[in-house]
Amino acid sequence: MLLNLIVTAAFGLESVVAEELRRLGYHGLKVDNGTVEFSGDYAATCRTNLSLRSAEGHHL
Repeated sequence: MLLNLIVTAAFGLESVVAEELRRLGYHGLKVDNGTVEFSGDYAATCRTNLSLRSAEGHHL
């Protein structure tokens, strides 16, 4: 089941977070002010929580 996931980032770091997500294999990213949205399963929440270094938080 795919979930709509939102990762928050400090202003100016959205593109860094988006690049980290691309390197993890996620595509179809929507980059906005302070957030990056993408689709993933429950395992993606764990994977991104452990792997993203520039993100501030994760939301479903």
